[in-house]
Amino acid sequence: MRVTITFRVPIRLAHKGEWVVSHCDAFNVASQGRTEEEARHNIEEALELFLQTAYEMGTLEEIMKECGFSPAFSGVIEKDEVAPEEEFLDIPLPFIINEMMPERCHA
Repeated sequence: MRVTITFRVPIRLAHKGEWVVSHCDAFNVASQGRTEEEARHNIEEALELFLQTAYEMGTLEEIMKECGFSPAFSGVIEKDEVAPEEEFLDIPLPFIINEMMPERCHA
């Protein structure tokens, strides 16, 4: 069985000469590309790798706390919480559940 957690993160794009720099302030992850499309793709890939690595190392919770995250539970983003120069990007963090070991989950 496959389960995906999606992180919806704000990103900014800035033109720097011939390059478009993409940055996610929430995790302080940056990338670049020659076009806006390439810069978006590259920041998405960088964030996916960052989140997967943090999970695999067991540091995702610590990183999120250090970056100032706390549970919101409403699921609604207020319009005034998004800066005009920001856009949101959905970053998937996929998991596979081993169906042979359901007794291990004690949630």
